[in-house]
Amino acid sequence: MYSNQKGFTLVELMVVIAIFAIMSLIAYPNMSEWIAERRIANKAEQMANLFRLARAEAVRIGVPVYICPVDISDAGKPNNYCKSSQVEGYAAFADKNKNNKFDDEDIPLRTVVLNVPSRSSMRFLFDNLDPALNYNPVKSSAEQARAAGYMPNGSFVRVNYQQQGVITSSPANGIIKIVLTDKQPQNKQKSRAQVLLFDGSGRLQTCKKSEILDPNNKKCTFLEK
Repeated sequence: MYSNQKGFTLVELMVVIAIFAIMSLIAYPNMSEWIAERRIANKAEQMANLFRLARAEAVRIGVPVYICPVDISDAGKPNNYCKSSQVEGYAAFADKNKNNKFDDEDIPLRTVVLNVPSRSSMRFLFDNLDPALNYNPVKSSAEQARAAGYMPNGSFVRVNYQQQGVITSSPANGIIKIVLTDKQPQNKQKSRAQVLLFDGSGRLQTCKKSEILDPNNKKCTFLEK
């Protein structure tokens, strides 16, 4: 005696596969955009946490903690603290011997990898905004506009560094603005951008998407360079 067995016919299975393929094609662009935005948001949060850690460790250890660009080796390790002319990553270190440069006596704290040497996909901007100039960027050399630090009393400083890695610091008047986005495609850079603002005390503010897209919001808007 044979039992009745129910299942899909070949035609029904092909119809289901075709519908699934069509739905996937419709959903793919939105999913790709979401993944790209989450990747950038994740790097922005890593940068924010790097600054939070730097402030906490400066107070805890009792020495200046500096945050500056580094090169990233193939193994993912930071090199050339405060000497890097490329933005492959950012690292925080405690200047234990207080000689205003990174050396073997200092304490590496944390590194955020932005771009690996074999693939540069992240665009990173570090600006100094002056309220007296309607929050327009302060014009300064590329070597002098991309570093910051915290003193043992928790105060926030703007850091200048030379090619040799020697650091000088000054009070962080105005606002430091950090922008992260994709290098390609260019027409998606503004919509995918994440913006972090640090005031003179080192307090962090994360810009909302509506603020980044607003051209009248000079502090948060993404400006092409």
